Amino acid sequence: MLIEELEKYGLSKNYIDLLKSRGISELNPIQAEAVEKGVFSRVNMVVSAPTASGKTLIAEMALVKECMMGFKGVYLTPLRALANEKYDEFKALESIGLRIGISTGDYDQPAEYLGEYDLVIATYERFDSIQRLKPTWLGKTSLVVIDELHSVMDPDRGPVIEMIAARALKHGLRIIGLSATIGNPGDLAEWLNAVLVSSSWRPVKLIEGVYNKKETEIVFQDNRVEAVDIDEGDSVVNLALHNLKNNHQTLVFIHNRKKVEEYAQVVSQYTKTRSSRELSSVMEKLEEAPTRYERELLGGLIERGVGFHHAGLSHISRRVVEEAFRRRLLGIVFATPTLAAGVNLPARRVLVSIKRYDSTRGRRVNISVSEYKQMAGRAGRPRYDEVGEAIIVDASSVQEGFKYIHGSPEPVYGNLASDKGLRIHALSIIASQEARSIGELHGLLSKTFTAWQNPGLDLSSRVRDALRLLEDLKMVLVDGDYVRASRLGR
Repeated sequence: MLIEELEKYGLSKNYIDLLKSRGISELNPIQAEAVEKGVFSRVNMVVSAPTASGKTLIAEMALVKECMMGFKGVYLTPLRALANEKYDEFKALESIGLRIGISTGDYDQPAEYLGEYDLVIATYERFDSIQRLKPTWLGKTSLVVIDELHSVMDPDRGPVIEMIAARALKHGLRIIGLSATIGNPGDLAEWLNAVLVSSSWRPVKLIEGVYNKKETEIVFQDNRVEAVDIDEGDSVVNLALHNLKNNHQTLVFIHNRKKVEEYAQVVSQYTKTRSSRELSSVMEKLEEAPTRYERELLGGLIERGVGFHHAGLSHISRRVVEEAFRRRLLGIVFATPTLAAGVNLPARRVLVSIKRYDSTRGRRVNISVSEYKQMAGRAGRPRYDEVGEAIIVDASSVQEGFKYIHGSPEPVYGNLASDKGLRIHALSIIASQEARSIGELHGLLSKTFTAWQNPGLDLSSRVRDALRLLEDLKMVLVDGDYVRASRLGR
């Protein structure tokens, strides 16, 4: 679908010209399907598709139309770092007259000032508090976009997503959920009374492989075998140097911030310092980073064509690394999975660690297939590569690695039924006076994904158990069906 056709759906010529200036001349198959299925109408929608398949543009187009009609829109992300990335991205919409705002903290403030914006970017937790504090501008909001909707499975953030969506459903707010490829996207769509757009389309073909440490070779799913003639005693270092030697721009995903920085420093010892006018302009921006540690460590690495990226870095430093990588000034970047979640930074090759340390178990555990697929999906640069390659670096065996390659993403489940999650959110609802009775509390909680997914769950009994404990803790006062927060509970 050519983007000129979007004018008939109510998008302005100014916005269409903006898309053209970004190099977008037509919608990809997923975006076109979303248009055909009603993204410009009043329907709820769940878009489940691989990483880097253009889901954000679907949400952006819907938000732009709502704002042009005089309503407000909200775009939600799981992390402050990702909220900042989206804010920078959506700032381009100010050229067509939209006002863009961001809010990621101050959970006890109602944020009336955000009413001056047409589009607000926020974290899940911040918008959860906004919904409970009820600023006046919330009544003018018509669309909530929940990015990373598959995070509903997360034991901490998942219940927050469920409550945001439950309130939106209760008040008739429109919802667009953007999800990575998961095993049960139809369940999310049915829960949200939404149209489902589900696709495996990718802009660049993906070929996956496993590093065989014993044979020092990469075994690809297309039956290719690539010898790795570097042996520095560490699989990640071996493959990183191998890719640099072969001029393959590479992202390396490791599940530990400290290890990310250590690997970057080790690999930089094998590269040469470089200089160019383009590199100097990037380095000047790094001078604005808030800590000397970032300026000196990251600066020295970037000069050697190496970078690292994680949520602990300042916004300025993350932006510098991303810009340097996009401009191909960096041959390799070591990153935590935050980069896979929301930052559009494709690479020729992606190296993926499928093992992370679990502090609750005191040992390393395997990640899920869904997590692996999201990181692997960053392989392949549109306009640069005919294929992208993702390589598992630390599988216990080639067979284990291929279980990930051929595996299907797991289904997601709600997590609100845990005693802790139910108590926390029941108290929040009561303290904000969203519910003044046990019946009203049950009514809101019954709209969550957990309740939808478990029709046999005795939610009423679970709610009363949670209230009984909160009453014992003197957090709430219960009088028959009526309930209110105590001074301590507020």
